[in-house]
Parts: sequence; C-alpha cells; structure tokens
Amino acid sequence: HPNCDKTDFSSMRQVIYGASPIAEDTLVKAIDVMGCDFWQVYGLTETTGLGTTMDPKDHAPEKGKLRSCGKPYPRVEVKVVDQDNNELPVGEVGEIIIKGKCIMKGYWNNPEANAESIVNDWFYTGDAGYFDEHANIYTKLRYIVDEELLFEVSGDFPRIIDLPNGVGMNSYTIAISACKEYLVDINDTIKGLL
Repeated sequence: HPNCDKTDFSSMRQVIYGASPIAEDTLVKAIDVMGCDFWQVYGLTETTGLGTTMDPKDHAPEKGKLRSCGKPYPRVEVKVVDQDNNELPVGEVGEIIIKGKCIMKGYWNNPEANAESIVNDWFYTGDAGYFDEHANIYTKLRYIVDEELLFEVSGDFPRIIDLPNGVGMNSYTIAISACKEYLVDINDTIKGLL
C-alpha cells in the first residue's frame, strides 16, 4: 500500500494469514515494514481451520520456508496421498488429508459428500501438496477441467484461467464447489462477478 511507510505499526503484535502462502517478496516486505510476528495457517472450514501452522521463527527468509504452510498442529495428523490412498514420500505431490478431533462430523444432509470426503476419520481436502524433509507442507498448483472451464488451483482457491470464446478472468477467484453448482450460464456468471 502506498501509505504503509507512513503507518505506525508499533502496536501490532502479530499477523495471522492463511488460505495460501503470500508471495515471498510481499511477505518479506510486510515483515520488515510491520515489524511483528507472522503466522501462516492452513486448514479448511471442515477442519475448523486447523491443519498446519508456520510460526514466526520459520519466517526468516534465509530458512527458505516462506512458501510453506508449516507443520501439523499438535494432535492433528496430516498426510499426502496418491489416488490409490498410498502415503507419498517427501517431495512427491498428492492430495493433502487431515485427521484429528478438529474434523467436522459431516455435511448437513449430504451423505454422498460425507462418504467421499471423510474416510476412516481422514478428511480429504482436495488440495494438492507435498512435504519437505523437515515435515513442512507446501500447497501446489494443479489444473482441473470442469464443464469447459479450466481452473488453476493453489490451496483452497481455484481461479478460472481460460473461458470459452476467449474470455479471460484471471483475477477472479471462485470456489470449485460454487462453480460446479452455479455455473449454469457463463455469461450471467461473468456479469455477476463484474
């Protein structure tokens, strides 16, 4: 922000951010300008926001972890699995799954969604990611094609990167579930978002 150098951040003690990592250069500048602790969190509504956290000591740029979502919370298990539900080794990208008392009981009146998303107490996030050799998790981009739309997905937030008839909407983020349920007429959707 153009006024950030003129703003007094001395009363700020910490910034907690999530959904997906902040661009490294932006994060480094924010830490420098605000002069307080930064915490990265990763989780979903279905996991009551819990999953992983990266504490302030790991926000030092020289540690090379700024794109990480941190390590699992205490008493929360996190795995990365392939399509056959095999746990993947360090560095291999797969689906992030989470287990713990923080997981929801289920979707209201939606047994099909419950059966797909909660298996043996593990919540299947639909997010792609991998672990590094220090047990830090990283979310990863992936692409999903759904009903003629191409989505780029990072963490919880997909974005349309190509629309039929050459229309582009790169700056708009939409939840995939909303796209599947509500994108009946793409022209009405574009008008609604603009």
